[in-house]
Amino acid sequence: MRDLRKEDELNRMMNGVGPQQQQNEQRQAQGFDAVSGHVDGQQSDKNTQFDFYESRLDVEGFVADYFAYRANKSGIEWYEQPELPFGVQPEHYMMRYLAELFEKRHMKDLEEFIDELMADPILTFNRFTEIVNIFGRNNNYQPSSMNYGRLVGLISFGGLAATRMLEENMQRQVGQIFIYVSRFIRGRINQTWENDGYCWADFMDLGRRIEKREAAIDAEESATRRASRRWSMIGIGAAVVVVGAAFIGGKILASKNCAESSAGMVKVKVRYLLVELLTNDEKPLQMDKAFIAKFYTALMKAITEVHGDYGNGAVRNSILIKVADTDICLIRIESTAEM
Repeated sequence: MRDLRKEDELNRMMNGVGPQQQQNEQRQAQGFDAVSGHVDGQQSDKNTQFDFYESRLDVEGFVADYFAYRANKSGIEWYEQPELPFGVQPEHYMMRYLAELFEKRHMKDLEEFIDELMADPILTFNRFTEIVNIFGRNNNYQPSSMNYGRLVGLISFGGLAATRMLEENMQRQVGQIFIYVSRFIRGRINQTWENDGYCWADFMDLGRRIEKREAAIDAEESATRRASRRWSMIGIGAAVVVVGAAFIGGKILASKNCAESSAGMVKVKVRYLLVELLTNDEKPLQMDKAFIAKFYTALMKAITEVHGDYGNGAVRNSILIKVADTDICLIRIESTAEM
């Protein structure tokens, strides 16, 4: 059975619900037990495993891995990174994903917390605790609690702070904040997770649901952008045909005027126009002879509308359409002028 409280905690932190808003909002779920986290008195046997006691999932490993990962993303090497005895674990990768997502959505708040933290050159654990105690608070907040949203927020905050310290060559402070973040989280996990039914397996389940949700949102936004671009390009493509017709016909008319005003040798000019063709349904075009013939007919019609029968007759025998790619056409037109 899914624990609605835990999923709500992490989702709310990921979705930009700030600490003050969390304190002010009231729970609306009916039959919710704020102490056990279960609904309608049902008990969950999903989180009876105590995997947070496993050595490979020590808190220090999560903190060290994310600090190094976040610094590396900014092009900085944390040379004093503690070794990970068991290497990077799947849970570490999930923490990277969620902490990055948290940073993306709360960057302004995190930077303000970091400015406050670094305002005093002497970094103490008490000072650190005062600042980070705000993370993950809600109306059921307990000072010793460590819900998933608060966990992700703390590691995200620590990684961003460590990166900024490394940028300013504050190696000693990086070591201190590594110790403080690890100590703060580990103490609260040891105090509360066993009784509250939290575990890393549950954390992974919630993380995968968030990954799936974010992927769906990204896919929807990408489809919207493609549709917007498609309709924009269709409009541009239509304009290109008309402008191309004007351009081609205009050059022919200019050549006619030159021919009428002078006599002598004939000079042949070749003009090119590159056109991208788009469809309403995004299906790939079949650029065969039949399609080229249809495109040629549409182009000649546009030339006639712009330049009349003379323009049509002037280019009909000299225009050539070539396929440069699956949706790209190259229009070649010859115009002659007697010099």
